Amino acid sequence: GVVVCGFQRDPRDIDLFTKTIPSPEGKPLEVRLRVAHASVGADDEENRKNPLQVRQTRYASALFLDGLEHADAVIYNGHSRAGGGPDFGPPKLRSGAIDFGWYKKNTPGLKPVLEVLAKGGREAPEPKLIGFLSCASSTLFLKKIRDLRPHVATVTSPKLIYFSDALESTVATLSSILGMRC
Repeated sequence: GVVVCGFQRDPRDIDLFTKTIPSPEGKPLEVRLRVAHASVGADDEENRKNPLQVRQTRYASALFLDGLEHADAVIYNGHSRAGGGPDFGPPKLRSGAIDFGWYKKNTPGLKPVLEVLAKGGREAPEPKLIGFLSCASSTLFLKKIRDLRPHVATVTSPKLIYFSDALESTVATLSSILGMRC
């Protein structure tokens, strides 16, 4: 009964999964689901040393921004960085801790998102759904997204969330989309 199950990995693209589901009219509808991760590995300290991390950060960020321009739904599951996210790289540190002040001031992840969304319908179609499954994303991102794209459906978190809760929310969001219950 879980609609997110049953996808097949594309043999030519490791991040692309496909599945055919019935449309509301009962016709076959191919769903293309692209899943990307921003980290080379699970350890932040090791990622900082890994030369592949820069490439992976750029790839995940570019894929997310491209999704905002071309996909029907885009879901970010990561860190809000106090409003400076979404962030696809190891966090900027100050005295060994995440520099939330820098993220608040510079908003390095949010700026490109808002630039893509500001293009409007002529250059970029409006996504039907944008999800920010990250800490306090309702407070940190929602108004700015709705100011630019008031008709886009959004999924955000009103409070701090654990990684496992964000994963559960991702599955629930995908199940709702694919089950056409949203």
